[in-house]
Amino acid sequence: MNNTYTKHINEDLWIACESFSNSRNWGHKARVYYKNELVEEKKIIYYNRTWERYIYESIMLCLVDRLDNRKAIPLSDRIAMYKCIKESNN
Repeated sequence: MNNTYTKHINEDLWIACESFSNSRNWGHKARVYYKNELVEEKKIIYYNRTWERYIYESIMLCLVDRLDNRKAIPLSDRIAMYKCIKESNN
């Protein structure tokens, strides 16, 4: 299970996600890029099923929260990122 997915928020902001698995658990890794620079990354390990509307939703929302706490990108881009994730189905 090694899938990748990229979600483009706007021309300056996107999220790169990937899945991983081993014999005991599985999870998602994600990185946020702003103006071609890595600004945040997160890894979540799951031991059993997760309930998401679509794959990577949980980790992308965690990244929004981390970016909001750090004020790493402008507020308008954080809001756009949140809306794009919540209004999406993939």
